Amino acid sequence: MEEITDIGSLAEACQGDPYPLWAAQGFNHGARAWSAQGAVAVASPQACARDRIVLSGELEGASRLVAPALEEMGMGFRPQGDLALVRLLLEQLPWLRLIEEFGWMDTSSVPPGSSAGAEWIAEAEWPEVSELLARANPDSYAQVGMDGVGRWAGYRDGARVASVAADAWSSAEVGFISGVGTDPALRGQGFGAKVCSLVAEDLLGTRPRVALLVDADNHPAIALYRRLGFRFRPVASCRARAT
Repeated sequence: MEEITDIGSLAEACQGDPYPLWAAQGFNHGARAWSAQGAVAVASPQACARDRIVLSGELEGASRLVAPALEEMGMGFRPQGDLALVRLLLEQLPWLRLIEEFGWMDTSSVPPGSSAGAEWIAEAEWPEVSELLARANPDSYAQVGMDGVGRWAGYRDGARVASVAADAWSSAEVGFISGVGTDPALRGQGFGAKVCSLVAEDLLGTRPRVALLVDADNHPAIALYRRLGFRFRPVASCRARAT
């Protein structure tokens, strides 16, 4: 097990996998990374509001990295990675238990013109974002004023904000979208797609990829992101069983 301390070395060790590259957050927010036998583990405090250990690569190496990474960072961190890898880890390491299955989605481009009508929301108007999220997505990982959450984009239906999304927990290598929410009375009109497209377009201006996380059973959202060019990747998280 060797520690990785820079993005270049991590990119080489994980073969450019955007999931661990995003989790590293440029090594600017307490993240640490290790490699072993064709695998990497990136421990990232509060990346998208969770303490995560993102695993990527070969099973043998990943299984050797989980316990030492948890010992270094704390047992509350959640090992996670591709669904197939996590399932194999659960078989090899019975002291782990599955928490949830979800999706990592990323893209390198969005359709031209898909953000028409969306705009960045001035900070003075962010209370409108909070009010909308309270109705549209109260469990959103991204909230106004939270560490790691930057700008907010929105689409207005007349004077009111109808849909929002945030540039949140972005790194220099991978832009990230979170805090997506659309007024329940206005869903199905494509406002969410426009807002997400604006955030993605802006982030892709300075990064090769943009990504987001989505619930595995949120089929409307997955379909929306796929129309924008995002590719769905099934992933899962687990944690150490209580002793």
